[in-house]
Amino acid sequence: MVSSINKFPDNQSFLLDHVAFYGRTLNEYIDMFQLRAEDWHGKRILDCASGSSSFASEAHRIGINSVACDPLYAHNLQKLLPLAESDLEKCAVKSATHRQFFDPSACDIESHYGAEKQRALFNFSRDYTQGKGEGRYVVGALPQLPFASNNFDLVLCAHFLFVYATKESGGMFAADHYDESFHISAIRELIRVARNEVRIYPLKGPNRPDSPILNKVLSVLKREPLQIDLVEVDYRDIAGANMMLRIRKQKV
Repeated sequence: MVSSINKFPDNQSFLLDHVAFYGRTLNEYIDMFQLRAEDWHGKRILDCASGSSSFASEAHRIGINSVACDPLYAHNLQKLLPLAESDLEKCAVKSATHRQFFDPSACDIESHYGAEKQRALFNFSRDYTQGKGEGRYVVGALPQLPFASNNFDLVLCAHFLFVYATKESGGMFAADHYDESFHISAIRELIRVARNEVRIYPLKGPNRPDSPILNKVLSVLKREPLQIDLVEVDYRDIAGANMMLRIRKQKV
């Protein structure tokens, strides 16, 4: 599965043939979701789909009840670690040869950006086995999650929705599994398990300046009893991806 991640020679598109097992740090989550960590002490947060993110580990250490969810958590660390290392290296090489799609700071694995990815993987791998036993890493996949409704104060979704869509939708996925219908179902599921709010970043992929899927999602959600906001964030990765989607349930 991993070996073909670079099989697309077309320099005019950034495409992957599988969902990379990739992750980011608490510091990066703070920037991409406009989080104030101190506001969430004692609260319950879900990160889905989290890959090799260290958010759950780092948040747990500062008193946040954090849960990471990913379908690949069905595997042990001995299988996940080489997959994560391979995806990290190959995505770094690929982004370096497709610099036009990314913020300049995100194209060099030796940069601060690259160092954060290495730190995320290190902290994830150090916590995963024990954390899985403690319920911090849960096997699950959108659009059907293994959690009760209203289970988390905050639900985060980083670098999955809108990014893993087809090239025609601006996404970077070579297949068409994650179409408009999937995105709507997935976001409704994130809303279901959230007690208060959902935050999603980024809202576009690298292959076009907008996301037709986002426009459809917004048109659907705005018909429901939700507060929908597009919020500018500090994080820089995909060129032009400087907004997150914030969905808040209305109090009844």
